[in-house]
Amino acid sequence: MKTLILVNTHTLTEIYPQASLDIQQAVEAFAHRHNAQVLDIDQTYRAKTGQQLLVPAYPNPALTAIAKEIKTEIISQTGGQLDTLILVGDESIIPMWEVRLDDNPVHTDSFYADLDGDGLPEVTTTRVLGNPEAMQRQLSETAEVGGPEATIPCSEDTRIHLETQRFLDALAQQGHQVAVLGRGGKERLSESDLIIHFGHGTPKSLSNRFGEDFVTAKGMPMLPRHPIAIVDGCATTPPGSALLRAFLNNGGRAYLGSTETVWGMVPARHTNQLVMHFLDTYEAHPDWTVASLLTAARAEYARVALLSETLLALEQKETMAVGWDAYTHLTTFLQWHAYGTPFARLHLGNAHPIFAKHPLVKDTVSLMVEGQNVIETTFNLTSEDGQPILFLRADWLDSMSDSLTLRICQNGETLHELKGDAHIIYQHIEDICVGGYIDGELYHAYWLLPLQRKIGQHCLRIELVSGGRQLSILPESAIEIWPEWETIEAPEE
Repeated sequence: MKTLILVNTHTLTEIYPQASLDIQQAVEAFAHRHNAQVLDIDQTYRAKTGQQLLVPAYPNPALTAIAKEIKTEIISQTGGQLDTLILVGDESIIPMWEVRLDDNPVHTDSFYADLDGDGLPEVTTTRVLGNPEAMQRQLSETAEVGGPEATIPCSEDTRIHLETQRFLDALAQQGHQVAVLGRGGKERLSESDLIIHFGHGTPKSLSNRFGEDFVTAKGMPMLPRHPIAIVDGCATTPPGSALLRAFLNNGGRAYLGSTETVWGMVPARHTNQLVMHFLDTYEAHPDWTVASLLTAARAEYARVALLSETLLALEQKETMAVGWDAYTHLTTFLQWHAYGTPFARLHLGNAHPIFAKHPLVKDTVSLMVEGQNVIETTFNLTSEDGQPILFLRADWLDSMSDSLTLRICQNGETLHELKGDAHIIYQHIEDICVGGYIDGELYHAYWLLPLQRKIGQHCLRIELVSGGRQLSILPESAIEIWPEWETIEAPEE
């Protein structure tokens, strides 16, 4: 594996005059352990331009010209063949790129990760930052593997919240002990090895959908277990973020977060689609670093959303007028970054399932209106069981979405009738979760559908009522039997 470490020794020394030597020694030790090359971009920049590398305050269009010079030198040093790129220092030490979409500045490290010129990120890129102690810890030998205690701050009902539920299940399959917090619980963060947030975010705080803070930068507790954070919330890591620095300075191991507003909080659309790609990669490669998982997820998102040519043009032009749909896709791709320990990985262990799963089908089953159009199965509920949920995964030709109707019956009673028009597919209503995304000619659908909770034997029937062509029910589909589960209500006024 080929690794390159970027440093800016001059600026690092200016900012941390008492600790720069210690940071440089930590970089050298890390490079020795991982057989990595170290590139001092200030020395290179001065050799080429005769000027010291000065990073201007954000926002500033001049940032990208400097970043382009750095990328040119990366390609020169590596021949464009690189697996991992580590940026030592925050955005005032090694600049982010600044591009403009519809005249809005977007700050990103993404273009550093595409060295082969296809518009897609193939280089896993991580930024080491924080105070000197935090940076040295992130580069230390002992900082790479997280433990099993996971906390998910999220006020949604996990049973019908697609991203939270899939994360919960994937983590449990690798032996994580997972607690879900609807509100409060800041003290739990100090006991966590992994923190996954779904809710509102700012550069100063994380909060639930009711606006109640889970944690603030000023109130960040010490984090002795050195957790990894995966934060699905708006703009927690823009240039100068206090929250990111508080997390890493207080003991955080690694942080995945966004520099911009998160668009399209709809199941399996935009950022939520990116989460689906992340989890698909994690389930296939649980031993990969979290930064590598993010890189693979972003590359898949760009492939599905057909962003490659636009990204190449944006890198060259630096500013584009794109319209709303392209804007949401491009910002979703560009805004997500990895910070902290470069090779941080999640815990691996034996499965501890939180809910029981009864597979709906063994292999992919194709339904057609004029042919096999029904799947039937049975399941049993006891007095010890909680809410049953149908997790349904399906693919179909997107061209047939407008005509598709799927009916879900339990014991002869129709519980859900799902229509395939965009107004149904792209919405999240209170008692079910419906979502999906377009991939070329296909539509990939996700459903979480509550079933009746009654003791005894049950018959479940899934019928394709209309649609004309083939609909494929995928083997991930299952009847989930949950334990008793607490949810939270809006605070009293």
